[in-house]
Amino acid sequence: MKTRLPLAAVLALVTAVSCFSERNGVTDPGGADCTIPANAFGRNRIPVIIRNFTFFSDTVRIRAGGTVTWVNCEDANVAPHTSTANGGVWDSGDLQPGDVFEHTFTTAGTFRYFCRPHTFMTGVVIVE
Repeated sequence: MKTRLPLAAVLALVTAVSCFSERNGVTDPGGADCTIPANAFGRNRIPVIIRNFTFFSDTVRIRAGGTVTWVNCEDANVAPHTSTANGGVWDSGDLQPGDVFEHTFTTAGTFRYFCRPHTFMTGVVIVE
């Protein structure tokens, strides 16, 4: 059985673990409820919420060996998004609203990524 958390709980947890993020917290992106898998949180794990054509947070820091989980929390009528690394290190494929994708980062570095259908959507994962 998968455990899922409501968006409000996710935002509270993301704010609590924001020490791994370049930002000081996450602004509630609003809109419909969205659930994030509970395993997106934990030691050296961080979620990125896709909402309102934005990655929340768009810059995250994680230690080598850590996992980032992207969750598409758009409304049902919004076109799919992707998490696609510049240079092709990873590509989630189309993420429909409610879909989840995760990637484990084994080496240190700065990894920039974007959404293929919406190239103005960009983010960075900094692996230390």
